[in-house]
Amino acid sequence: MRKVASRKRANSDPQFGGGDAVIERDQLVARLAQSEKLAAVGELACGVAHDVNNILQAVIMGAEIIRQRPDDTQLVEKTSKLLSLAAARGTSIVRRVLSLSRPSDRCPQSVDTSVLLVELSDLLVMSLGEGAKLTVKIGADLPRVCLDRAEFETVLINLAINGRDAMEHGGALIISAHRQTMDDADVGLSPGDYLRVDVVDSGSGMDPETLSRAMEPFFTTKPPGKGTGLGLSMARDFAERFGGALTISSAPSFGTTVTLRLPAAPCS
Repeated sequence: MRKVASRKRANSDPQFGGGDAVIERDQLVARLAQSEKLAAVGELACGVAHDVNNILQAVIMGAEIIRQRPDDTQLVEKTSKLLSLAAARGTSIVRRVLSLSRPSDRCPQSVDTSVLLVELSDLLVMSLGEGAKLTVKIGADLPRVCLDRAEFETVLINLAINGRDAMEHGGALIISAHRQTMDDADVGLSPGDYLRVDVVDSGSGMDPETLSRAMEPFFTTKPPGKGTGLGLSMARDFAERFGGALTISSAPSFGTTVTLRLPAAPCS
């Protein structure tokens, strides 16, 4: 039987005082969130650079074809269309990476989760490396959610990177999303429809003691310099701030499943 960790934080933390202490804590959390976001972008950089280089090679080859056969109008037209598509793909990649790296104003917006997951999977395929075999499963009729899109993307990237890092010798990483109806107080959520995203890795899994601490800020089992220990705690903070929840299911030799539930709701 897999053990499940799920925690809701209290509205106030007794270890912090009021007034200036609370303001300083909030400022620190915001700085740490931006640091974690930039760390995620850094993880993506190598794969993105490789993909952009492939695009530039295609552009160079296309331009050379046009230079050599400028009178072949049919070939020039076909090559020009391919060049435009390549340039558009490069622009899209750079735009998404830039949006991730900018400080977020945490402005909720209505997000088409199907489109977001398709676009994000392109970045993840480039960046996770050959050791992690990524599969993305997108269910029919995914609900729209009202949240900060850039922050949501960062959370999913961090969860995917955690899953990859848990598989020391490579393995399967599955990201699945579907609509889930909650009709009781399970994991502390109100009844209603939710977007459920599962990030499943085939790594070594966690023992009960590690699992119980997995969402503590700064707790990490990674070697120095390889992790901040903030990814899961900030993912939990994100989920709860938008009315959802984050749970973790894991056991030694059985891998880990991180489940993110977010309420289906249009932005008012």
